[in-house]
Amino acid sequence: MQKKPTSSKENPAAKAAPSLPVTLENFDRLPNSMYVRKPIVLALFGFSNATLARRVADGKIPAPKKIGAQMSAWQVGELREAQAAFNDCTAAAPADPEPAPRRGRPRKALAAVA
Repeated sequence: MQKKPTSSKENPAAKAAPSLPVTLENFDRLPNSMYVRKPIVLALFGFSNATLARRVADGKIPAPKKIGAQMSAWQVGELREAQAAFNDCTAAAPADPEPAPRRGRPRKALAAVA
């Protein structure tokens, strides 16, 4: 019996790039009534755990629904609405906002050296 190749030189599939979850790849085709778990939501918005928690607390993203004693999930239809609102907000943001005014004491003007 021969050994299976283990290095990427011998087996090019061993070094394949990680693929997206099937649920995320087909998110546009999912029914609005379907529920998805936290890893899909994080990947969908590109948020960290902390940012997701802040956005849920701020009401910018809907809170997950309890679907079991120890399981929560988000409804796809609600996520699509939040994603559309999130995309509208980022598209409406000005490209170059004015810098905020300086705080504190104003600096003394430099005297011209003659």
